[in-house]
Amino acid sequence: VFFFQAEDGIRDVERSRGLGDVYKRQADYTRELQCDTQFTTKAYNNRAYCYAKLEKYQAALDDYSKAIELDPKNVHALHNRGLSYERLEQYEKAIKDFSTVITVSYTHLRAHETSLHLVCRLLLEKKK
Repeated sequence: VFFFQAEDGIRDVERSRGLGDVYKRQADYTRELQCDTQFTTKAYNNRAYCYAKLEKYQAALDDYSKAIELDPKNVHALHNRGLSYERLEQYEKAIKDFSTVITVSYTHLRAHETSLHLVCRLLLEKKK
């Protein structure tokens, strides 16, 4: 099972004190974005992470895409957008994001693993 990464240290629901905390953080990042602060890329990435944890993958994709537009080499946003694409069964787009992560940060092991997993999945589906 692959998990999303937030830039502020939250790694999964178990360690983030449950969904109530995720909802609160989502609201916090929304307020931060409304203030137009210097941390816009991080706020978009972290709010997207919250959306993904709440299984609002389209909203997560929108925010990850904004973070990537502001910082095209943001491996957290690229990797997590790929995971959101995977959850929405948009596998080719997911593989493209994972490939970009690998290009930007060759040592990003999760991107290698997830990309390989999706390629194998697509090949198995084509065999059917």
